[in-house]
Amino acid sequence: MLLTINVRSDTPALPIFERFFNMRKALDSAAMPWRGSLRPKEMKPLEEMHFCRMPSPLGDLLLAAKGGMLCRIAPAEPSQPFLEDGEPPVLREARRQLEAYFAGRLRVFDLPLAPDGTDFQREVWCALQTVAYGEWISYGGLAALAGHPKAARAVGGACHANPLPIVIPCHRVLAAGGREGGYGWGAEAKRLLLRLEGISWRGAMPSIIKERGLEFKKGGGWRCCYDPETGRYTAETGGGPNHNLYEITKEIYDHVDDPGVKWPELLISQGRHLYMAVDDRCGPPYTVILDQDYKEICPWAKTVISGEVWPDDLTDAAVEVFASEANNREQRRARRAEREKAAAKKR
Repeated sequence: MLLTINVRSDTPALPIFERFFNMRKALDSAAMPWRGSLRPKEMKPLEEMHFCRMPSPLGDLLLAAKGGMLCRIAPAEPSQPFLEDGEPPVLREARRQLEAYFAGRLRVFDLPLAPDGTDFQREVWCALQTVAYGEWISYGGLAALAGHPKAARAVGGACHANPLPIVIPCHRVLAAGGREGGYGWGAEAKRLLLRLEGISWRGAMPSIIKERGLEFKKGGGWRCCYDPETGRYTAETGGGPNHNLYEITKEIYDHVDDPGVKWPELLISQGRHLYMAVDDRCGPPYTVILDQDYKEICPWAKTVISGEVWPDDLTDAAVEVFASEANNREQRRARRAEREKAAAKKR
């Protein structure tokens, strides 16, 4: 079902469609270095808009296009009327790609887009398009990716104002520490999209945990896992500015929660380092991938992309730094133990 209407600057829009277009100002094509399929398009005083409706797991969706470009996706209201008409190719292709996405057959959208927003909002939406299917990013990480590292709160507002959810994937932005965060279409819609892409968040249990019968040990700031299917022992540490994944030995797994182990994270760090994401506000957030198979090795764990991913040469350098710092870490631990012993004697 399709409705075609002519929008004139001197004629008020139909009330029922007021939220699907904005007649504020023309987009300035020179104001933003556009990336991917997101391109500016100048609005004209007289421009034809097309709407179509499609079913989805989130309920019926209303798609809007103008000038051969997709400009809006929103929940459809039951009372909205539609008339039979010829469907523009962009809406037909958008509906086909969305159907493939919900069926799990498509991961990257390839559509001409014309979202209406401020320059800042469009910078954030461009950055959002670089967050891959199945990955998630924090608001702070997205702010750095968009070139505004101190504007995490404003980035959240831009995500909420996103006129093309799903295609511009604002559902892949989570709050600090991997918490679910908000979403313009509501929490249930966001959870459905995250589950569809296999993204876990704090408070959610990935389906693989139930399917494989994974066994866990956990404490403050760490969690260890035994996978009976693969025989692997893995662990994650973090919860603050740093998030790490390790492959550990059975010995580490067996003793990590012993009463005599004062710093379980230090014991876990003796395992093989797979992955590290840093967002400590001391500089731009970054991600170090030490093993490209970290997702397969730790399918139960959260994966965070914080800003720029280091290339292989920097990752190799990081491995050398971690190795060279091992002795320094042991010396710092010894000095800390001496200070604690001295403080205990004074008491």
